[in-house]
Amino acid sequence: CALGVAIPLARVAGISVAGRNGILVRDFAAFEQAQRIDTFVFDKTGTLTEGRWQLLAVRPLSEMTADRLVALAVALEKDSDHHFAVELKRWAGEHGIEPADVTDIRIAPNGISGCAGDEMVKIGSAGYLAVEIAAAAPLPAIDPLDFDAEPTTVYMSVGGRLAALLIFGDTIRSGARKTVAELKNLGFALAVVSGDDAAVTRRISRSLVIDDAHGALLPSGKAAFLESRRNEGRRPAMVGDGVNDAAAMAGADLAIAIHS
Repeated sequence: CALGVAIPLARVAGISVAGRNGILVRDFAAFEQAQRIDTFVFDKTGTLTEGRWQLLAVRPLSEMTADRLVALAVALEKDSDHHFAVELKRWAGEHGIEPADVTDIRIAPNGISGCAGDEMVKIGSAGYLAVEIAAAAPLPAIDPLDFDAEPTTVYMSVGGRLAALLIFGDTIRSGARKTVAELKNLGFALAVVSGDDAAVTRRISRSLVIDDAHGALLPSGKAAFLESRRNEGRRPAMVGDGVNDAAAMAGADLAIAIHS
C-alpha cells in the first residue's frame, strides 16, 4: 500500500518540478528512460540553430529576374509552413511581389514542384534537383564569409533547367554551445542529423565541436540513423523540433522536442 501511494506521488512530484523548469513530460516512462541515455542526437535547424531563416540572396542563373523567380517560388510555397516558405512569403510581401500563377503543386520530402504554364517549376535540396544541377554549368561558389549568418542554398529550376540559387541564413541558438559542452563533459556521445546540405551541417557541427555530423537526410534517414545507433547497443535520445523529426523521435529511447 505504501508503494502504491508513494510511486504515483513521486511521479507527479517529478512532473511538477519539470514543469516549473519549462519541461513538459508526455509519458511517465521518460523519467526511467532518461537515466539510461548515453547518446544525444540533435536535429540542426530550429534545435541547435534558431530556425528563423532569412532570405539573404537570390542568385539568378538564367535570363529570369530575381522578382519573377521569387513570384514563382512564393506561388509554390503559398500553403506551406516550412521555415523557408514562411521567409519567402515574408520577403515577397515586404518587396511587393505577388505570387505567380502556378498549378498542380506537388510536395516531396525534400522539395516541391508545380506548373507555370507549360513549364515545371521545382524548389528543393540538391538531391531533389540532382538532374538539373548535373546538367548546369559550374555553379557560382557561395562564400560563408559574404554573409552575417550561416548560408544554406536551396535550388530552383524552371522548365527543367536550373534557374536560381536561393540563399537562406540561420544562426546558432543561444545556449547551444553551453549545452553541448556540458553534455560532452558528462561523457555523452553527440551527433547531428539534418535535412540541410551536408557541408552546411558539418560547418555548424564543427563550430559546436560535434564531430559526428550527417546532412542531406530525409526524415526516414534520420530515423535510420537512430536505429543504427541502437543496433550498436547505444541508447540514444533524439532532440528535435517535433515536426519533421517525428519518425526519428519515435525510434529513439527518449524524445525531446525543443520549443524555446
